Parts: sequence; structure tokens; C-alpha cells
Amino acid sequence: MAFVLDIDPMPALREDAKARVTRFINREAIEMTHQDVAYTAKRAAAARLLAGEPSEQLCTEAALRGMSAEDLARDILSKPDTVKERESRRQAVLAAIRSAATPQQLKQVMANYG
Repeated sequence: MAFVLDIDPMPALREDAKARVTRFINREAIEMTHQDVAYTAKRAAAARLLAGEPSEQLCTEAALRGMSAEDLARDILSKPDTVKERESRRQAVLAAIRSAATPQQLKQVMANYG
């Protein structure tokens, strides 16, 4: 009697794909660290300014741009939050990886992501 061992490759392939996505997102985050920190601080200052708390940083930048600090604050808050956006992309790709049922589907997920 011969035994046939049928091993599902998908768990290992999914783990590899998740690791690749994580490395890509981490590299992107490292490259954007300064910008992410600056944008996060500006978003917080803009929210405080619109709530009535003055911001020397935004007043200075607004003067350089020839606009009011309130208009600058609204402009800042109208832009996407890059950190949240990056995490949303990561979660969407991880969900697609989990949903892939075949190596071909997983390959397509990774091709669409990359």
C-alpha cells in the first residue's frame, strides 16, 4: 500500500507573500519617515488651529504661502493622511492574500500590488 502525501502549498505561499508586502511597506515607510512625521504634526496643528488654538508654525507657513492660517489648516486637513492610507493599502493586500485560494490567484494579487 502506497501513501500519497498531498501538501497544500498555500499556507507557505501566503506567509511568503505577507512577508514581501510587509518588507515593501516598511521600506516605503522608512523612506517617508520625515514626511510622515511632518504631515502628522501639521495635521494635528491644523485641527487645533481650527478648534481655536493658535499655531505659530502654521501662521508662519501661511504667511510664506500668502494665505490665512485657517485656509492653510483647512487645506492640510483636506489632504489624505499618508500613514493611514499606507496602512489601509497594506490591510487590503493582506486580505486579498488571505482570500487567494490558488498559487495563481496569489500570484495575481502580488502582481496587482507590485
